[in-house]
Amino acid sequence: MKLPLFTAGLAASIFSTSLPLGAVVDRSGDGLDDVWQAFYGAQALAADADEDGDGSSNAEESAAGTDPFDATSRLSAKLIDHDPAQATATVSFPTQRGGIYALQAGGDLEGGDMAELRERYFGSGGELTVTLSAAAPPEV
Repeated sequence: MKLPLFTAGLAASIFSTSLPLGAVVDRSGDGLDDVWQAFYGAQALAADADEDGDGSSNAEESAAGTDPFDATSRLSAKLIDHDPAQATATVSFPTQRGGIYALQAGGDLEGGDMAELRERYFGSGGELTVTLSAAAPPEV
């Protein structure tokens, strides 16, 4: 699941994936991770539905590891600080324990000029804060 953060000179998006990266168990073929379904009791949910009305489909909730029955449990991010003079941006987002998160950065979210950064962030169940800098860009 990808989530755009901002588009003011330095653009970024964040996405979540399962451990190990990209691994999903979906024996039922319904587009939802079976482990996630068992954990939340979500076996009867449709992938394209939005059970809790939070704007994220059940498939997006499954990929992010969030609770499909709780509208406050969703992958979201906020811009904490943006300094155009220094070309930096600090973003913060909640993590799920055991989740692995990656950032994408570039000049244009809409134009697809984004590159996935090598750094991986491991979820603790708490908030994670990351600062991006165009002056010292992270490795892609």
